[in-house]
Amino acid sequence: MGEAVVNTNLPEVGAFDAATSSRAVRAHIVAVAAGLMFDRGVARVGLDRVRRAAGASEAEMVEHFPTKRALVRAVIAWQSDRVIEFNTQAGTVALDSFEALRAWADRHVDMQRALDFVIGFRLGGLAGQLGVCDTETRAELASGFDRWWSVVRSGLAAMQSRGVLVPDAPVESLATALIAAHQGGALLAQVKRDVAPLHHALHGVLDFIESFAAEPMAP
Repeated sequence: MGEAVVNTNLPEVGAFDAATSSRAVRAHIVAVAAGLMFDRGVARVGLDRVRRAAGASEAEMVEHFPTKRALVRAVIAWQSDRVIEFNTQAGTVALDSFEALRAWADRHVDMQRALDFVIGFRLGGLAGQLGVCDTETRAELASGFDRWWSVVRSGLAAMQSRGVLVPDAPVESLATALIAAHQGGALLAQVKRDVAPLHHALHGVLDFIESFAAEPMAP
Protein backbone atom coordinates (compact mmCIF):
# COMPACT_ATOMS: atom_id res chain seq x y z
CA MET A 1 0.00 0.00 0.00
CA GLY A 2 0.34 3.46 0.03
CA GLU A 3 0.59 3.65 -0.23
CA ALA A 4 0.94 3.04 -2.98
CA VAL A 5 -0.10 0.70 -5.27
CA VAL A 6 0.35 -2.97 -5.88
CA ASN A 7 1.70 -4.19 -9.18
CA THR A 8 -0.15 -7.44 -9.78
CA ASN A 9 1.56 -8.15 -13.11
CA LEU A 10 3.65 -10.88 -11.55
CA PRO A 11 6.26 -13.02 -13.29
CA GLU A 12 4.98 -16.09 -15.06
CA VAL A 13 4.76 -19.02 -12.70
CA GLY A 14 7.11 -21.88 -13.47
CA ALA A 15 9.86 -24.06 -12.08
CA PHE A 16 13.40 -22.70 -11.94
CA ASP A 17 16.36 -24.41 -13.57
CA ALA A 18 19.72 -24.84 -11.89
CA ALA A 19 21.17 -21.76 -13.57
CA THR A 20 18.67 -19.41 -11.96
CA SER A 21 20.29 -17.42 -9.21
CA SER A 22 19.20 -17.73 -5.62
CA ARG A 23 18.44 -14.02 -5.64
CA ALA A 24 16.09 -14.38 -8.61
CA VAL A 25 14.32 -17.30 -6.96
CA ARG A 26 13.78 -15.26 -3.81
CA ALA A 27 12.51 -12.24 -5.75
CA HIS A 28 10.05 -14.41 -7.66
CA ILE A 29 8.70 -16.01 -4.49
CA VAL A 30 8.21 -12.58 -2.90
CA ALA A 31 6.40 -11.20 -5.96
CA VAL A 32 4.08 -14.21 -6.10
CA ALA A 33 3.40 -13.95 -2.36
CA ALA A 34 2.61 -10.25 -2.77
CA GLY A 35 0.01 -11.02 -5.42
CA LEU A 36 -1.59 -13.78 -3.37
CA MET A 37 -1.74 -11.64 -0.24
CA PHE A 38 -3.26 -8.81 -2.24
CA ASP A 39 -5.98 -11.10 -3.58
CA ARG A 40 -6.68 -13.18 -0.47
CA GLY A 41 -5.32 -11.31 2.55
CA VAL A 42 -2.29 -12.12 4.67
CA ALA A 43 -4.05 -14.55 7.00
CA ARG A 44 -5.28 -16.77 4.16
CA VAL A 45 -1.92 -17.23 2.45
CA GLY A 46 0.44 -19.85 3.84
CA LEU A 47 3.93 -20.88 2.83
CA ASP A 48 2.79 -23.99 0.99
CA ARG A 49 0.30 -22.05 -1.12
CA VAL A 50 3.04 -19.59 -2.06
CA ARG A 51 5.50 -22.38 -2.83
CA ARG A 52 3.09 -24.11 -5.19
CA ALA A 53 2.06 -20.89 -6.91
CA ALA A 54 5.69 -19.86 -7.38
CA GLY A 55 6.77 -23.25 -8.67
CA ALA A 56 9.48 -23.37 -6.02
CA SER A 57 10.78 -26.45 -4.26
CA GLU A 58 10.42 -27.09 -0.55
CA ALA A 59 14.18 -26.67 -0.19
CA GLU A 60 14.04 -23.25 -1.85
CA MET A 61 11.24 -22.10 0.42
CA VAL A 62 13.06 -23.26 3.54
CA GLU A 63 16.27 -21.61 2.37
CA HIS A 64 14.69 -18.21 1.77
CA PHE A 65 11.64 -18.17 4.05
CA PRO A 66 11.75 -20.66 6.91
CA THR A 67 8.76 -18.93 8.54
CA LYS A 68 5.72 -17.03 7.35
CA ARG A 69 6.86 -14.02 9.36
CA ALA A 70 10.04 -13.88 7.31
CA LEU A 71 8.01 -13.97 4.10
CA VAL A 72 5.61 -11.28 5.32
CA ARG A 73 8.53 -8.99 6.16
CA ALA A 74 9.96 -9.52 2.68
CA VAL A 75 6.58 -8.73 1.14
CA ILE A 76 6.34 -5.52 3.18
CA ALA A 77 9.74 -4.47 1.83
CA TRP A 78 8.58 -5.34 -1.70
CA GLN A 79 5.46 -3.26 -1.25
CA SER A 80 7.51 -0.37 0.15
CA ASP A 81 9.52 -0.37 -3.07
CA ARG A 82 6.29 -0.21 -5.09
CA VAL A 83 5.11 2.72 -2.94
CA ILE A 84 8.29 4.67 -3.68
CA GLU A 85 8.10 3.82 -7.39
CA PHE A 86 4.53 5.06 -7.61
CA ASN A 87 5.07 8.22 -5.60
CA THR A 88 8.13 9.22 -7.62
CA GLN A 89 6.97 7.69 -10.92
CA ALA A 90 10.05 5.45 -10.84
CA GLY A 91 12.33 8.33 -9.89
CA THR A 92 11.20 10.67 -12.65
CA VAL A 93 9.03 12.98 -10.52
CA ALA A 94 9.98 15.08 -7.50
CA LEU A 95 7.26 16.44 -5.23
CA ASP A 96 8.94 19.85 -5.13
CA SER A 97 6.26 22.22 -6.40
CA PHE A 98 2.62 22.91 -5.65
CA GLU A 99 1.75 21.68 -9.13
CA ALA A 100 3.64 18.41 -8.59
CA LEU A 101 1.94 17.87 -5.23
CA ARG A 102 -1.52 18.43 -6.73
CA ALA A 103 -0.74 16.02 -9.57
CA TRP A 104 0.53 13.49 -7.00
CA ALA A 105 -2.73 13.74 -5.08
CA ASP A 106 -4.76 13.26 -8.24
CA ARG A 107 -2.70 10.17 -9.17
CA HIS A 108 -3.60 8.62 -5.84
CA VAL A 109 -7.27 9.41 -6.30
CA ASP A 110 -7.23 7.96 -9.82
CA MET A 111 -5.44 4.83 -8.63
CA GLN A 112 -7.91 4.33 -5.80
CA ARG A 113 -10.70 4.38 -8.36
CA ALA A 114 -8.79 2.06 -10.72
CA LEU A 115 -8.24 -0.47 -7.92
CA ASP A 116 -11.98 -0.46 -7.19
CA PHE A 117 -11.36 0.73 -3.63
CA VAL A 118 -9.15 -2.20 -2.64
CA ILE A 119 -6.53 -1.04 -0.13
CA GLY A 120 -5.86 -4.30 1.67
CA PHE A 121 -2.28 -4.55 0.52
CA ARG A 122 -1.13 -0.99 0.82
CA LEU A 123 1.17 -0.34 3.76
CA GLY A 124 -1.73 0.90 5.86
CA GLY A 125 -3.83 -2.08 4.86
CA LEU A 126 -1.03 -4.43 5.82
CA ALA A 127 -0.66 -2.74 9.19
CA GLY A 128 -4.38 -3.20 9.78
CA GLN A 129 -4.30 -6.87 8.78
CA LEU A 130 -1.29 -7.70 10.90
CA GLY A 131 -2.61 -5.97 14.02
CA VAL A 132 -0.28 -6.47 16.96
CA CYS A 133 2.74 -7.98 15.24
CA ASP A 134 6.27 -8.84 16.30
CA THR A 135 8.91 -6.15 16.69
CA GLU A 136 10.72 -6.93 13.43
CA THR A 137 7.54 -6.86 11.35
CA ARG A 138 6.43 -3.60 12.94
CA ALA A 139 9.88 -2.14 12.24
CA GLU A 140 9.59 -3.16 8.56
CA LEU A 141 6.21 -1.44 8.30
CA ALA A 142 7.56 1.67 10.03
CA SER A 143 10.51 1.71 7.65
CA GLY A 144 8.15 1.64 4.68
CA PHE A 145 6.20 4.61 5.98
CA ASP A 146 9.45 6.44 6.81
CA ARG A 147 10.68 5.99 3.23
CA TRP A 148 7.40 7.37 1.89
CA TRP A 149 7.49 10.26 4.37
CA SER A 150 11.05 11.06 3.29
CA VAL A 151 9.96 11.43 -0.34
CA VAL A 152 7.29 13.96 0.64
CA ARG A 153 9.50 15.72 3.16
CA SER A 154 12.35 16.05 0.65
CA GLY A 155 10.05 17.72 -1.86
CA LEU A 156 8.75 20.19 0.71
CA ALA A 157 12.29 20.91 1.94
CA ALA A 158 13.38 21.63 -1.63
CA MET A 159 10.51 24.10 -1.98
CA GLN A 160 11.57 25.76 1.25
CA SER A 161 15.21 26.00 0.17
CA ARG A 162 14.14 27.67 -3.09
CA GLY A 163 12.02 30.19 -1.20
CA VAL A 164 8.70 28.77 -2.39
CA LEU A 165 7.73 28.02 1.21
CA VAL A 166 8.43 30.43 4.06
CA PRO A 167 11.53 29.66 6.18
CA ASP A 168 9.51 28.62 9.23
CA ALA A 169 7.20 26.21 7.38
CA PRO A 170 7.16 22.98 9.46
CA VAL A 171 8.04 20.66 6.58
CA GLU A 172 8.36 17.55 8.76
CA SER A 173 4.90 18.03 10.26
CA LEU A 174 3.40 18.91 6.88
CA ALA A 175 4.82 15.72 5.36
CA THR A 176 3.32 13.69 8.20
CA ALA A 177 -0.05 15.39 7.76
CA LEU A 178 -0.08 14.58 4.05
CA ILE A 179 0.70 10.89 4.58
CA ALA A 180 -1.90 10.69 7.35
CA ALA A 181 -4.47 12.37 5.09
CA HIS A 182 -3.80 9.77 2.43
CA GLN A 183 -4.20 6.86 4.82
CA GLY A 184 -7.38 8.14 6.41
CA GLY A 185 -8.85 9.28 3.11
CA ALA A 186 -8.12 5.93 1.46
CA LEU A 187 -9.81 4.06 4.30
CA LEU A 188 -12.93 6.23 4.08
CA ALA A 189 -12.94 5.87 0.30
CA GLN A 190 -12.89 2.10 0.67
CA VAL A 191 -15.75 2.09 3.18
CA LYS A 192 -17.88 4.52 1.19
CA ARG A 193 -16.75 3.25 -2.23
CA ASP A 194 -16.31 6.86 -3.24
CA VAL A 195 -13.04 8.68 -3.97
CA ALA A 196 -14.36 11.98 -2.59
CA PRO A 197 -13.00 11.45 0.97
CA LEU A 198 -9.50 10.80 -0.36
CA HIS A 199 -9.68 13.76 -2.72
CA HIS A 200 -10.88 16.13 0.00
CA ALA A 201 -8.37 14.86 2.57
CA LEU A 202 -5.37 15.24 0.27
CA HIS A 203 -6.34 18.54 -1.29
CA GLY A 204 -7.39 19.92 2.10
CA VAL A 205 -3.89 19.33 3.46
CA LEU A 206 -2.39 20.75 0.26
CA ASP A 207 -4.50 23.89 0.78
CA PHE A 208 -2.95 24.14 4.24
CA ILE A 209 0.56 23.62 2.86
CA GLU A 210 -0.06 26.42 0.37
CA SER A 211 -0.82 28.73 3.29
CA PHE A 212 2.95 28.62 3.94
CA ALA A 213 3.74 29.89 0.44
CA ALA A 214 6.25 32.74 0.40
CA GLU A 215 4.12 34.45 -2.24
CA PRO A 216 0.31 34.45 -1.97
CA MET A 217 -1.26 31.80 -4.17
CA ALA A 218 -3.58 32.92 -6.95
CA PRO A 219 -7.24 32.20 -6.11
